[in-house]
Amino acid sequence: MPPAVDTIEGFDITVNGLRVASRVTGTAPAGEERTCAVPLFGGENEIEIRGYNAIGQTTETLHLARPGTSALDQRGTLYVVSIGVDDHPNFGQNLKFAGADARAFQQMLVAKAGPLHTHVKSIVLAKDGDAPPTAAKIEQALAELANAGPNDTIVLFLAGHGVNDEPDYLFLPTDAKANGKVFDRSTVVPWEALQTAIETRKGRRIMLVDTCHSGNAFNARLIKDAADASIAVYAATDAETLAQERPKLGHGVFTYAVIEGLKGGADVSKDNVVQAEELSAYVSNLVRKLTDDS
Repeated sequence: MPPAVDTIEGFDITVNGLRVASRVTGTAPAGEERTCAVPLFGGENEIEIRGYNAIGQTTETLHLARPGTSALDQRGTLYVVSIGVDDHPNFGQNLKFAGADARAFQQMLVAKAGPLHTHVKSIVLAKDGDAPPTAAKIEQALAELANAGPNDTIVLFLAGHGVNDEPDYLFLPTDAKANGKVFDRSTVVPWEALQTAIETRKGRRIMLVDTCHSGNAFNARLIKDAADASIAVYAATDAETLAQERPKLGHGVFTYAVIEGLKGGADVSKDNVVQAEELSAYVSNLVRKLTDDS
């Protein structure tokens, strides 16, 4: 008797790493077919179809060529959510440059990447930003990302305090509250909310995380989850490293390096395009230099 095959509950579809269909719902029992319209790039296309259910997921990949160009070759709307939290009046442990980081990153990205897109929708949640970085405002901003389409770009920037709370990672808004070491969950942003906000969206998705509280404020699951969902993630800290601020720079070291890299410092090939690998190497090297490998 052949082994039982569980019903697939939904699908994610990417084309050349670009999410074009997210959480396509509707069951597909074993032996039955589902159809879904998939946009393609002009030229070669690698299509990845990931089926999932409560048990796990399965992936199939196929390759197709499309002559000419298509709408997917164009860049639509650039969505930027830039969050920087300096002040935590309920329990102290304030920062000096998280807000400045968020404002500077948004300004630089809109100036550099905005002209490559047909529209720009951005918000800065920070002191002297568009709105204060409260838990409610962050939740509202993340909800707006649901409007992104397949040829849009989502960039989420986070600067502030992050902590590990048992198995969970928490980002701390300015109104975060804690009773001792126990955080009021209605006043913090768990990683699951951040992950869902970007993982389930369509288009190009990029996340930059500059959180400092302790070297322990790093969860290896963040990087794995992001890689599994084809999200580009740049993080300031690993399990052994403390994200650092430098008064002379007026920014956190990580954010300063990212901004300098995107301004052109990371364009090693001198083709006026900063590739993901170039930015990663540039940021890593500059952070080491600025911190003397500390």
